[in-house]
Amino acid sequence: MIQQTNPKDLYKYKDYFNKNFSKNHLIIVGVTNPSVLGNKINFYNSLVVLNNNAEVVSVYNKIKLVPFGEFIPFENLLTKWGLKKITFGYSSFSSGNERKEIKIFNNLSFLPLLCYEIIYSGDLKRNSKDYNFIINISEDGWFGDSIGPYQHLAQAVFRAVEQGVPVVRSTNKGMSAYISPNGKIINSLELNKSGFIDLKLSFLKGKTLFSLLENYIFYFTILLSIIFVIALKRLNKNG
Repeated sequence: MIQQTNPKDLYKYKDYFNKNFSKNHLIIVGVTNPSVLGNKINFYNSLVVLNNNAEVVSVYNKIKLVPFGEFIPFENLLTKWGLKKITFGYSSFSSGNERKEIKIFNNLSFLPLLCYEIIYSGDLKRNSKDYNFIINISEDGWFGDSIGPYQHLAQAVFRAVEQGVPVVRSTNKGMSAYISPNGKIINSLELNKSGFIDLKLSFLKGKTLFSLLENYIFYFTILLSIIFVIALKRLNKNG
């Protein structure tokens, strides 16, 4: 993962990419992505897919932002009191509009999730289940040596099982890992250890029930429980 930078500055890595990667490689990095709309500049926390010439192939702008980490709630009011987000830069990040699967080689596609977007059960991509795996990149350095990076990894395991797809995690000073569709951590890097994971993706043949119904399955369960309780009370009332 490259330290956050402007996508337009990625050309500086062209020689490095040409030397270390071929045209059959894609590189995925996290960047700060500015966008000018009229007289306003919006900054996005983004995942960018590059080819070996450091050319941008796809971009995903993070949708779910961390309060006080990436944006200030009630910003117009609280900034007057001198409050600002705890990460670099004074202004808040803007939220992206939608999350789409990103298509890559061999008709494969992945769902991009940035940082703690991986913790949202049943709220990944409702409009389409047409992706083969999930890529989650994250800056876990601000957790330090606390339990945070381990909890973050545990949440990624749940998403793999729920969606029935592999999860590939790359974290800065966190725990990078490859998680199989059944939730098994096939390979990982220890906390604060740099390195790489060479892997071969494996896929389930069908979709999981949860990936089809997502959080509606809980509403259905609650409804059945209410019906069951009402029916049981009526049976007891009738002797």
